[in-house]
Amino acid sequence: MSASYFISTQKPKLMLFKKPVFLLFALLLFSPLYMNAQGPGAAFARDGQKFMKAKQFEDAVRKFDEAIRAENSNFRYYVMKAQCLMQLKRNEEAIAAFEGATRVNPGFADGYYASAMLYARQRDTDRAVQNLDKAFDAETDQTKKLKYKLTAAKMLVAAGKNNEALAALNQAKSIQPNDTRIVGTEGSIHLKASNWQAAYDAYSKAEQLAKQQQQTGCALGNFTSGKAVAAAKLGRDSDYKNAIEELKTTCPKLAVSTERKVKATGSGRFLAVASGYLNARAYDEAIQWINKAVEANDNPAATYKFAAIAYYKAGQTSAAVDYYKKAAEAQKTPEDQAKMYSQLANIQFANNDFSGTISSIDKVLATNPNSSNLLFIKAQAQYKQGQYAAAVATAQQALQLIEGKAPAQVTAQYNFFIGLAAKKGGDTATAATALRKAAVGGFKLAATEELNTLPK
Repeated sequence: MSASYFISTQKPKLMLFKKPVFLLFALLLFSPLYMNAQGPGAAFARDGQKFMKAKQFEDAVRKFDEAIRAENSNFRYYVMKAQCLMQLKRNEEAIAAFEGATRVNPGFADGYYASAMLYARQRDTDRAVQNLDKAFDAETDQTKKLKYKLTAAKMLVAAGKNNEALAALNQAKSIQPNDTRIVGTEGSIHLKASNWQAAYDAYSKAEQLAKQQQQTGCALGNFTSGKAVAAAKLGRDSDYKNAIEELKTTCPKLAVSTERKVKATGSGRFLAVASGYLNARAYDEAIQWINKAVEANDNPAATYKFAAIAYYKAGQTSAAVDYYKKAAEAQKTPEDQAKMYSQLANIQFANNDFSGTISSIDKVLATNPNSSNLLFIKAQAQYKQGQYAAAVATAQQALQLIEGKAPAQVTAQYNFFIGLAAKKGGDTATAATALRKAAVGGFKLAATEELNTLPK
């Protein structure tokens, strides 16, 4: 099965019949049973078969017409005529002949299927699917019924009729719920409809089923590739990278094409272009491409993060802060959100937005209360706002987390800050204790000066 069957980043190709279906009917029509058939039209049909075997299709058509006029209840004559018309590329007439066969024999599923394929050649999806539905209803062989629904789903995807395609797949599931072709096609439909999570789930299930069925190589890689594309669209970088690493083992060529596809479509491509301008410090041009990525809206987590960094480098701090907030909200895991809020807090502090700094840090501390570095930055922001008692309490909390673990110089830094904040807040005793502890190394002289100015 080709990769294009499952991955919706490539336009589905209609697998139209040529020699295989012709040979199917040829085996049927040239069998001894048909060659020795009796009836008013049989002699004309045998002459037609001789012309057909000699590839004299015009003469064969005339003979089969005579057979039909003599015996219009024999569906096989319509099929023979249709086959010759197909060879003459007179597809409209071939469709009419196949429809004649199914009119005479409504249970002739292959006739509906043949008509469907000819309509598909004409890009008439509605009539093609209608005939596939009739083939499905007429057929008793479950494998063929499954094929008809899968074919219909693929045609509907190509026509942009995703909901109808999913409905066709649901009918296929009723026959074989764990067929990887069904689940993989479902993933491709969701991918084309930009339903990234549904696509990721479907491809993941297809991949799991394929492994259980011991599929290997690119047959398995098709599903991993689809999963990788969906992960990239969701902004789940670790899942995307893991899928690509799997592909490098199972189907290296798909790993290359998948990476290229992700980079060449949607926000990924726009950000790749923007990166070039950003590295050249052409900020206005970079921002134009970033805006295109924002409009694409297919990977907001990565796009907003890139935009935040770009705007900060461009000196547009206010816009950078806005995008850091959006990036944090778009992250999928608490850990990734914490990273974004931590970066945002540093930018807010540098921009003298101390209340914003405290707000961002509190969001991180809600899930990671033991970050001494962030607690210390929060204490500094409180100090800048004149909240000296709060600054002392926060800095003491940070100090407790590093005491006995951090270098003496770092401990001295925290104590010196506590001494300054306590002095500003009028807590002389706390200030004196902290400043004495800070009077080491590079803080010794400054701590001594502060101690000397404390009220006696």
